[in-house]
Amino acid sequence: MPTGALTSAEDLEDFIRGLTVLGTGGGGRPDAGRAALLPLIEQGGQPCWRPLEGIGDDDLFCSLSGLGSIAPVPPMSEEERVAAGYPRQMQAEPPMLRALKALEAHLGRKIAGIYPIELGAGNSPMPLAAAMAAGIDMVDCDCAGRAIPEMSQSTIARSGIPFAPAVYADHWGMLMTVSDCNSMLLGERLGKAISTVTKAADMKAQLARAAFVVDGRTLKRHALSGGLSQALQLGRAISAARRAGTDATDAAAAAMGGRVVHRGRLVRKSWESREGYMFGDLYIDAADGSKARIWLKNENHIVWIDDVPRYTSPDLICVVQAHTAEPYTNTTLPEGIDVAVIVAPAPPQLRTPEAIAALGPRHYGFDLDYLPLEIAQ
Repeated sequence: MPTGALTSAEDLEDFIRGLTVLGTGGGGRPDAGRAALLPLIEQGGQPCWRPLEGIGDDDLFCSLSGLGSIAPVPPMSEEERVAAGYPRQMQAEPPMLRALKALEAHLGRKIAGIYPIELGAGNSPMPLAAAMAAGIDMVDCDCAGRAIPEMSQSTIARSGIPFAPAVYADHWGMLMTVSDCNSMLLGERLGKAISTVTKAADMKAQLARAAFVVDGRTLKRHALSGGLSQALQLGRAISAARRAGTDATDAAAAAMGGRVVHRGRLVRKSWESREGYMFGDLYIDAADGSKARIWLKNENHIVWIDDVPRYTSPDLICVVQAHTAEPYTNTTLPEGIDVAVIVAPAPPQLRTPEAIAALGPRHYGFDLDYLPLEIAQ
């Protein structure tokens, strides 16, 4: 039986809001996630998910995800697209659904259900919409407990499960099947390289990937249970605080088991799109004179306060509007607004030595140890 369902547009907004917070600045576009599910709800559907613990051990499951830089690059004009070899219009069929169908054809076997690699406002709702369109289950789990910039950082990848066979599909009609790949690192580079072509014409064009085919027994062993339900509950906590007139940011932090570590004005956002990622820094000045800087690679990963490193990945670093707790992705976060920084502890599966090596600051090239929220001063 389903463990959660979206029965109204209000549910969808709470779901998207919770996923955007958990996306830690990345995780896909909220508007794309909303657009994928809202028509289904308006037509009387109830997007739902099933518990990880209840799936069949011998059934096949795969992940669906979008990938590429989230940098806000201006789209090509129609004439420029055609001159560069792209079609005049995006294809109507969602790339995730095309990728799923092509993967099933390659395997010669039906996929029983979908799971998201990460939690995010694009990379969780859009797989859910594809699962509904295909008439198969969406599993209430993920492989990161947050959004992550690299698929090799996921629990499923770190367990040694290969991402191939895999299928890539985009809005321009591209379909590519990868039967085998030498390593996860090459698979990551391949996906990012393809994404630069997909997104060069329009950053809103999705490159979708169907990958990490596993049986239910394996998924239960390596996935994190309950992430979709957690996102809906988080969004509802924010909405409830707004209705009650209480501090929505404090409510969000409490729902995540975290705390608000800085409030101030976003005075500057610097960024560049490189190697299929958005790199950059956020500069937030508080009224008391303290200053925070957040380093990002798609998602937020390190917080300095007054030039002292205080919080790092794999813990969740989330930037929200200071008064309403409305979250932002780093693509849309505007300069000049008042924000709050929430830090929440990563799930235990992301705090093992192996996980910290893959997600901590040293992985990103900083001479800095992981700083768990509980011991940060």
